Amino acid sequence: MVLVSLFNSGNLGTIILTAVGFSINNIAIIRPAVDIFHPKTVRASMGALFNLNFKYFDSFAEYSSYVGKRDYFPFMLQESKALSETHFPEICSLVFGNEATGLPDSFLKIGQPLLIKHLPQLTA
Repeated sequence: MVLVSLFNSGNLGTIILTAVGFSINNIAIIRPAVDIFHPKTVRASMGALFNLNFKYFDSFAEYSSYVGKRDYFPFMLQESKALSETHFPEICSLVFGNEATGLPDSFLKIGQPLLIKHLPQLTA
């Protein structure tokens, strides 16, 4: 899992808790971003923070170079395929943007964009 420019400490903790719940045990954090050991992050992760590996990178290019060739799945609205209709290779990267702006359009070029379809009665 790759988190790009995440700015809310509590959200990072909740994402970590959810990731560990889905057996995701490696998280890359692209700067600028919050500190993974911020008290709000630790509290919101409910201890899950201590059950995964994480590494900070100064750019997505640095991350991509570090992990080598793999499939990327950026979560975006444009040109997206539903998450539920996607088959994933054993090794891949799910890429998420920040709370306010999501991912820049440049991420459309790195792989198959995905979205999470919501029930019609949900507004978020």
